[in-house]
Amino acid sequence: MATTLHCVLRVALAVLIGALLLAGLLPMATHAVSPRPPAIWSAEWALVGPGVTTEGTMGGLRPLAQRPGLAVATGAEAGYYESPLRDMGGEFMALGAIWQARLPDGAELLLEVRRSSDGVAWGPWQIMPAGDSFADTAPSGQGYSELIIGPGRYVQLRATLMRGVATSLPSLEALRLVAIDARAGVTGAEAATGASPSAQAEPTPPAVISRAAWGANEAYMDWDPEYAPVSHFVIHHTVTSNADVDPAATVRAIYYYHAVSLNWGDIGYNYVIDRNGRIYEGRYGGDGVVAGHARPYNSGTVGVAILGDYAAASVPAPAVAALNELLAWKANSHAVHPLESSFLRDRTFANIMGHRDCNLTTCPGDRLYALLPQVRSAVWQRLWALPPHVELTWPEPQAALTGAVRLRWQAGPAATRLELAIDGQVRLANAAGTSGWTWDTAAERDGAHTLRLTASTDQGQSATVEAPVVVDNSAPTGSLTAPAFTNTSAITLTLGCEGCSQVQFGGGWRWEGEALYHTAGSGRAVADPAAANGQAWLGQAGEAAAGAWFGPYDCSLLYPGSYQAIFWLRGAPGDPEVRLAELDVVDQQGTRTLAGKTPVWTGDLTAGRYRPFILPFHYPDRGSACRTPGVSDGVELRTAFLATGDLYLDRVEVFSAPQPFAASIAAPLPAAEGRYPLEVRYLDAAGNASPVYAQTVTVDRTPPIWGDAGPNGLPVRDALAGLDAEGAAYALSDDGTTWGEWTPATLSLAAGGLTGALPAAPTWAGRYVRVRARDLAGNEAMSAALSWPGTPVPIVTPTAGPTATPSATPSASPTATPTATPGTTPSATPTPSPTLTMTPSPLPTATATATAPPCSEVVANGGFESEGGWETPITVCQAGRSNAQAHSGSWSMRAGPESWWANAASYSSAAQWLTVPAGASRATLSLWYLATSGDWSDRQYVIFYDAADNAITPWVLDLKPAVNATEWRQVQYDVTAYAGQRLKLLVGCYNNGYGGLTQLFVDDVSLQACMPVPPTPTAMPTATSTATATPTPTGTPGPTATSTATARPTATATPTGTAGPTATPTTTAQPTATATPTATATATPVPGGLVVNPGFEADDGWTMPITECIAGYSTAQAHAGRRSLRLGFEWGQGNAMSFSSANQTLDLPAGARSATLHFWYYPVSGDPYDTQRGWILDSAGRVLATPLRLNWPACNGQAWQPMTYDLTAFLGQTVSLHFEVYNNGSGGVTSLYVDDVSVQVTP
Repeated sequence: MATTLHCVLRVALAVLIGALLLAGLLPMATHAVSPRPPAIWSAEWALVGPGVTTEGTMGGLRPLAQRPGLAVATGAEAGYYESPLRDMGGEFMALGAIWQARLPDGAELLLEVRRSSDGVAWGPWQIMPAGDSFADTAPSGQGYSELIIGPGRYVQLRATLMRGVATSLPSLEALRLVAIDARAGVTGAEAATGASPSAQAEPTPPAVISRAAWGANEAYMDWDPEYAPVSHFVIHHTVTSNADVDPAATVRAIYYYHAVSLNWGDIGYNYVIDRNGRIYEGRYGGDGVVAGHARPYNSGTVGVAILGDYAAASVPAPAVAALNELLAWKANSHAVHPLESSFLRDRTFANIMGHRDCNLTTCPGDRLYALLPQVRSAVWQRLWALPPHVELTWPEPQAALTGAVRLRWQAGPAATRLELAIDGQVRLANAAGTSGWTWDTAAERDGAHTLRLTASTDQGQSATVEAPVVVDNSAPTGSLTAPAFTNTSAITLTLGCEGCSQVQFGGGWRWEGEALYHTAGSGRAVADPAAANGQAWLGQAGEAAAGAWFGPYDCSLLYPGSYQAIFWLRGAPGDPEVRLAELDVVDQQGTRTLAGKTPVWTGDLTAGRYRPFILPFHYPDRGSACRTPGVSDGVELRTAFLATGDLYLDRVEVFSAPQPFAASIAAPLPAAEGRYPLEVRYLDAAGNASPVYAQTVTVDRTPPIWGDAGPNGLPVRDALAGLDAEGAAYALSDDGTTWGEWTPATLSLAAGGLTGALPAAPTWAGRYVRVRARDLAGNEAMSAALSWPGTPVPIVTPTAGPTATPSATPSASPTATPTATPGTTPSATPTPSPTLTMTPSPLPTATATATAPPCSEVVANGGFESEGGWETPITVCQAGRSNAQAHSGSWSMRAGPESWWANAASYSSAAQWLTVPAGASRATLSLWYLATSGDWSDRQYVIFYDAADNAITPWVLDLKPAVNATEWRQVQYDVTAYAGQRLKLLVGCYNNGYGGLTQLFVDDVSLQACMPVPPTPTAMPTATSTATATPTPTGTPGPTATSTATARPTATATPTGTAGPTATPTTTAQPTATATPTATATATPVPGGLVVNPGFEADDGWTMPITECIAGYSTAQAHAGRRSLRLGFEWGQGNAMSFSSANQTLDLPAGARSATLHFWYYPVSGDPYDTQRGWILDSAGRVLATPLRLNWPACNGQAWQPMTYDLTAFLGQTVSLHFEVYNNGSGGVTSLYVDDVSVQVTP
């Protein structure tokens, strides 16, 4: 009835715009807390499951071999288990059961319970009817019962497993009983004395008992409200007692059972009605809140439950009357017609329906379901007698309006006439059945106006609502002042605008309509004076076909951030209720929606001018394709042209979400250098936008570079900002040690200012000189010291040349040219060195005949006809060899679940490391694949990874949406470019846990590597190096210098004065850096027992499957030592939908007395729908136990916490210790750090 919420965290997200980082906080949902009601007593009894010794009697059942639980014995058709008698430790008034079972086709689980107050006198056995599983994240096979209402203290439970048509045997793997006592608190009659009509209601709403009045303990509620427009009502029964003495206590018990026992976070229903006709408020949040009663149809529905079981019993008349009153009130306020049907999510339902209409269930019972036609008629009759609800949903009172404004309203379904007047003048009459009208405020005077909407019925009932508004069509003007160049990490923007309330920033994100992509035949580019650049894209009715206008596939938006996509459209006169187009914003090739479809109606447009259509959207992270080089993808702004009328598209653009105006804003800058376009536009209270003010900010943190001295001075260049002509200076020295003051000088700049030179001054001749220059961003660079005219001062050890000694003696000794360092006097004056030329001399060798080697196979076991060759990491869905499909032979490799497995969110992969032979002239991968899928949002893929685990793009195979095919297909992939490298070939499949199963079978995998055919030589000359000194025509050869190459130019090399016969360069090894001692952690790592590498200080022991977010070792957090295991993204990384896991296989000894798992964990979470888990899996990857499952607030604890779990039940088994984090790709990133993992065994 509600989705289990793993983790609730509402975080403030930074809005990053171009180079601008603008932060804002999102308000948390808050609610007032009434005085704390009495706590509800509860107790649980685990009868079957991990760590449980199952006691009692059984027949036709046997214990499971590989995991805890019971199964129908071989040869038996059914089996039963009967528990011992149990004192629950206190008096209760409700019982529920929760279980984990594997029930193949046709198999059944029947649970019965009996109660006693004293353990002597026992009531009859009662069936515990199974509830409907509406928890999105519930493990496959998990179930629960509806509550059994009745007092007691002692219980006995009986479970019966019955086989079905499948050959596999049903099993019960976990079972626990929940006892609840919610009687402490007000009775229903007492609560009703404080019930009052809701303040939201009109007219004559029924009395509703609030949560505070019936005693809801809000400490049990951890589900933040979500809202959606209401279109349907779903009727339930609670399958509880029809004669419970205290309905309010039953409501409290249901609330506790849903919110706490089942971990749903709140009660599943919006309203509950007791047999006396009292109405109780259900799900927290008020009108329009989404509850959890009919998944996947929770959004858009109101769930109303009548206490009791109405499979055979009659529904009390007061309850039916209250249901009619409640539905009439809600149908009126939400404009839902009780006699009609409408579309919801994926099909059409009656607007008032039974639970069985949308889910596989018998709810609301045959007797209550049979009353629904009468209920619909009664609600309609009640609506005729009521004044119709009427509401202007937009604009709000006192709103400032500009341009074409879509007025929106809602009226009760009985309204047969609607009249809209502006300033007393009727603008629209006989508008019943409509929901809006476009008001062109440009035709009105600026100033105050009054809107009045009147709804009336044929019975003479009427209602009126008024809204004062202000029309303002005067666009503001402003200014932007920012530095054009900077070398800092932030700049200050000076903003100017009179009468502005908000500001937006852009990064040049603007694309012309005619420059986007277009479905063939869906329009044409036309000249249009009304368009910003004189051109537009036109879809003309009767000429163009319906189609999409889409693009630009942009990857430059920064994230996470909130934005507005703006579509500039105009149309032609026509029926205002004709839908012309739909607008949306997506990325990841349309698989992720950023802004949902927004319709464009003829009445929304004007003929002569363009108007903006604004779609707000949040950009949580850059899509995976944007992060993959060579793959085209990114944000798409899409217009679905419907060809029902003329539509012009001028341009689409993106700006940041509006933020409050401030005269100055500090703007952090990107770390990367470059030229960043910055745009600003201002908004007034009415939404009028100023012109766009633009400026390019050049971020340049690299100083200019000096070149070699020339006859005209010293050249200098700057690659980005450009040189500051007046920012140069020089200093002189007579000895190279003592320097004079800096003398300002002017650079001579070339066109564009990126290159220039400092002309030599007459005073430089015969002296030492050094110069400096500055670029326009403020970076300054100083040249090396020179002995003018341009000889570097020889005080720095030169860079070493080749280490090989030439075989011939050169005619002149080459002289190494040292690099000048200012401030040191040379011991000899060097002269330019001659250039060394290597001349090869031929030396005959023996004739060799080359034979071309054959192509070789690199893949081991590519046909999968035997075991070995492939890694199949243990995950929730482990890959493996399969004989269900084969391209040739009898076997293939399966990624994804076996066809009979239950679906679960999982990655499944098989991989093999391959080395492409060095020198291969051709290396080609070939494989055959068969893809099957039951859900388009799953994924099948084949990827090569390099030695650093980086995916090589494009992927060999990437089927997203997942493909469902019936035939084998071949794919080939060239890896010749990776000759000499080690690659990992990975075959994988992702299942999201919904819909049908998705698999990928591969077979006949081959990588043929072929070597080049060498020529057959007659004689191969061997080069003899002859060093020929080519003197530089600058004077007499100087003394020979023995060159020493060092790691950094700090040592001084003094040229010797005597010429030697050979210049023999000597290479000095680079100094080895001394390691800085690492501080020893105060905590001592826990010995791991059976666990290899328990503290993650080494790199062995753990398997980390390759996924979109590979787990790894981290120094960001550590409980002891330096490292821990990281699962999920490091905080601050970009987000993506991904699993991240690590596991280690352990053999638990059969003869031991006990085994205990202990580890420390550090959770961090930024999104309510991510998960962090620690599992114990069997050798087939099935879940045996879940030692770690974090819910809010534990999932974002951000502190080290211990966890201990008893593994004694699994002694004698081979198990996998498996940690996993799932990120859904939205919101903040989620991670889990694990450290000091041990499994201690007691012999």
